[in-house]
Amino acid sequence: MANGNKGLVVTTNQNSSFSIDASNSGTGVGIRAINTNTANTFAAIQAETNSSNNINSAILGSNSGAGYAVSGQIPATATGTSAVFGNNLRTTGGSGVRGEGYNGVVGVSSKIDGFGVYGSNTG
Repeated sequence: MANGNKGLVVTTNQNSSFSIDASNSGTGVGIRAINTNTANTFAAIQAETNSSNNINSAILGSNSGAGYAVSGQIPATATGTSAVFGNNLRTTGGSGVRGEGYNGVVGVSSKIDGFGVYGSNTG
């Protein structure tokens, strides 16, 4: 049922459940979101959580195969600057992007004048 500025509203109060469960056993994607308005200032997909668990996240990517759990991509014809962007708006502590694991953060560049990992402090 549409409501105000929402095209579809799906709610549940069941613990450990899904509001929407999409499955594709073919070679396509499960869920796709596109906004074709060039003046749009909103994300195509937005997720929020108010969890008090400090290891929870609004979006979780999980891959049980050989690829990536989460990835970003900008086509060569686009004008974007970051395929993956992190923005921590806190005034003390935290980070914009964090990597943990065997190799916490890894950067690779295929350009002779590029950087594998680049950092900047503007403060």
